[in-house]
Amino acid sequence: MESLSDRLKSLGMHLGMNQTNKITAWENSLSFEEVLDLQKDVNLYGENYYHHEIIDSDYQHGIINFSDEPDLHSLNLWSKISDGKTFSKESVVFLDCETTGLSGGTGTIPFLIGLGFWKDQQFHLYQLFLHQPNAELAMLTFLSEVLTPFQVVITFNGKSFDIPLLHTRFVLNFMEDVFTNWGHVDMLHFARRLWRLRLSSRSLGSIEKEILKITRTDDEIPGWMVPEMYVDYLRSGDPNPLKGVFYHNKMDIVSLAALFIHAGKIMTNPIQWLDDSLDVISAGRLFEELGQVDTSLSLYKAAINQGLPLPFYLDTLKRYANIYRKQQNWFRAVQLWVMAAENDDVDSCVSLAKYYEHREKDYVSALHYTEMAIRCCVDSAEVQRLKKRLHRLLLLSGFAK
Repeated sequence: MESLSDRLKSLGMHLGMNQTNKITAWENSLSFEEVLDLQKDVNLYGENYYHHEIIDSDYQHGIINFSDEPDLHSLNLWSKISDGKTFSKESVVFLDCETTGLSGGTGTIPFLIGLGFWKDQQFHLYQLFLHQPNAELAMLTFLSEVLTPFQVVITFNGKSFDIPLLHTRFVLNFMEDVFTNWGHVDMLHFARRLWRLRLSSRSLGSIEKEILKITRTDDEIPGWMVPEMYVDYLRSGDPNPLKGVFYHNKMDIVSLAALFIHAGKIMTNPIQWLDDSLDVISAGRLFEELGQVDTSLSLYKAAINQGLPLPFYLDTLKRYANIYRKQQNWFRAVQLWVMAAENDDVDSCVSLAKYYEHREKDYVSALHYTEMAIRCCVDSAEVQRLKKRLHRLLLLSGFAK
């Protein structure tokens, strides 16, 4: 049997003799699987332990009810995970790993893999637990079996951490990477796009608190403590502190599913589900990049009507105007540029000067907005370029001596 020292070394932990002597075995009548409410699976490579839980179909997680259907079509417009093909919610699995380290690399091992998915209109939670490091091959084999029905994985920062980590573990165990050719939606990217203007942090914890209106119980532990708690378990054999790790992982999975549902609502009807003007303009930018111009126009208009801090107000006016410029709807574009110019926006003054010079041949109006741009501009190099424009316009208008 592998010794405790060997197990810790396999995790990159090296203990001196004094430290090793301090390790004491946990003594309790309950086994670790009883304490953590685990079931056992046995495959060709050994024993696996996992927790399985069914979340009620009408479970309320913050503002999200799990009976709500995720709008997969709208989400696919943003994520482009299936090249336009349709997929069902039963083909989606949510994944989050708790690991022996937070930096990744070949020495980092996932010891708790949380999975969530819909089956028969119920949400199932699976948590695969690595009860000892030499059981990794058995756990990864079991993981591959559980993942067989799915085609799309949903994570939070999984493109940078969870999926590359699991790829490394599959390779080191001479296994095929189950995620090859899968679709992957990383909800961190959605959170950054939609709430970056309003929230200083777009961590899952911040999204829970500020957007989904979720408060975790006292069972919660901070993520940075997770690796240490697993090592403590290997040292002492006491599984009780790991209850907090299991709770942390469960909440990550359930909140990830709730965020996925909420994102679908936002993509389907952003005006209804976004009540902060900064979030509205973020959604407008997202839809503009997706080519959903009509939606972005309505969002920019709504945000302006709601009221915005001046820098965001000016930026939104210019984005709004630029869409009309591309459509050659000059009447609307000019209206918006004038609104921005009235707030000393140099770019809009220049846009108006160009419009009146080149399209209207109205050199007097072009002169007016060029002079306004010069008064507002603080960039000396830009001022020199504007003065050259001013000189040309003076010649064209006949005002130059």
